[in-house]
Amino acid sequence: IFLQNGSINFNDRFIKPNYRANLTALSGQVGPLYPGKSGKIDIHGMVSKTAPLQISGTIDPFSAELLLDIVAKVKDIDLPPFSPYSGKYIGYAIEKGKLSADVNYQIENGALTADNKIFLDQFTLGDKVDSEDAVSLPLSLAITLLKNSRGEINLHLPLKGSINDPQFNLGDVIFTAFTNLITKAITSPFTLLGAVFEGGEELSKISFTPGFADIDAESLQRLQTLSQVLKERPSLRLEISGHVDPAEDYEGLKLAKLQNKVKAQKLADDAKKGIASGAITDMTLTPEEYSKYLEIAYKKETFEKPKNAIGLAKSLPNAEMEQLILAHTVITDDDLELLAENRASAAR
Repeated sequence: IFLQNGSINFNDRFIKPNYRANLTALSGQVGPLYPGKSGKIDIHGMVSKTAPLQISGTIDPFSAELLLDIVAKVKDIDLPPFSPYSGKYIGYAIEKGKLSADVNYQIENGALTADNKIFLDQFTLGDKVDSEDAVSLPLSLAITLLKNSRGEINLHLPLKGSINDPQFNLGDVIFTAFTNLITKAITSPFTLLGAVFEGGEELSKISFTPGFADIDAESLQRLQTLSQVLKERPSLRLEISGHVDPAEDYEGLKLAKLQNKVKAQKLADDAKKGIASGAITDMTLTPEEYSKYLEIAYKKETFEKPKNAIGLAKSLPNAEMEQLILAHTVITDDDLELLAENRASAAR
């Protein structure tokens, strides 16, 4: 089948008011098609004479199992004409905006896999529409979360389904995925923000080594992504709270206190020499320095230490000194609360 300067005038009379779309300047081909062999699809055209449309891929419609791999791209479709659908299903008309989409649909062995990349530019809801079919969705909140400072919304919406299911309906699959996505604006706003980025990374929390408040490389990457999200959405406000795990952080805090005690000896030594060493959290020690200042810290501890034959505190390996200091380190609720505050400060 060859197309040359073809047109399709589509009219949906089911929806009230009716929706109409006009595809023009259609050129390209479908096929050749043979049973058991995929045929080519390559079609170009325009939607409403203004939005370029491209459909390409392969299809095998004559085999026992439909085989399909289609890519479709469209750029800058005017959205207000879709108001009959938005009014019926989400309860609002569309005041303005343009839609661009890059979608890939694959069907093999009855399984549908679809990837939808959707770009909305200056998307704005219009008047509220009374509709019994409209679902209750936090649309205003979702748009605020998704729209950047340039008025753009980028969405990544993957889909899966089975065309062998008697209840299968592609429209229902798409609409269910859309409503689930928008509902996350309330239940999980960070997951909704993740839909802006391919992969949908969870941005709502970062992890710490037990007992410490240091930001690792993975957490730093998440915070950089989140800071960019906030920069592009100036209307959003973010609260950051630090948390602790009473069990894991209890033991981790002992180790953190031990390291700070050792570093404190290095700080004191540098101060005597007139050297500015900076903050303890930024200090690193060589293995030789650690051994030297661990021994000094150990000697300053007031607990009963193992003695040698003549009654003096005997020299011990690093590991044994560490274990003794840890065993006599007390962690309080105030220590855990301070750790939570330090984690929040580090994230900020």
